[in-house]
Amino acid sequence: MSVEVYANEHINKSHVTDRGIDVVIHAMLEDTFGEICDSLRESIDGAAKAAEDALKVASPYRAGSGRGHYRSGWKHRTVYEDFDYKAVVFNRNKPTLSHLLEYGHRLMRGKKRTPTYHEIGYVPGIPHISKGYEAAAAYLKSKGW
Repeated sequence: MSVEVYANEHINKSHVTDRGIDVVIHAMLEDTFGEICDSLRESIDGAAKAAEDALKVASPYRAGSGRGHYRSGWKHRTVYEDFDYKAVVFNRNKPTLSHLLEYGHRLMRGKKRTPTYHEIGYVPGIPHISKGYEAAAAYLKSKGW
């Protein structure tokens, strides 16, 4: 029955040629591959959204002048080029702050390139980006990828 649906111009009802079977198999593979690609695209986009949401919750918040600009700045972008599917989660408002907050940094005092410039301490990191990664991984795992 499926042979008649996919390749009825190549296949005679009384006998099946090799060319007809090739057409049927090719059509079936195209359908299956298309479904897999669509599912993968949706899963990658969903994982990026899950990471973005987790980062908005887990990011440090400083009341005052910042008013949560770092926390609310998380965005995601999904790129589909041929068969290369990528999702990038980034902070649009404060892109250079992510590394400093995640891993910590030295605390310096004085004017640079003078003898008074010295280290007075270390600000420990606040691990929050790893929580976004874990949320994306859990989402992909729940979808079977």
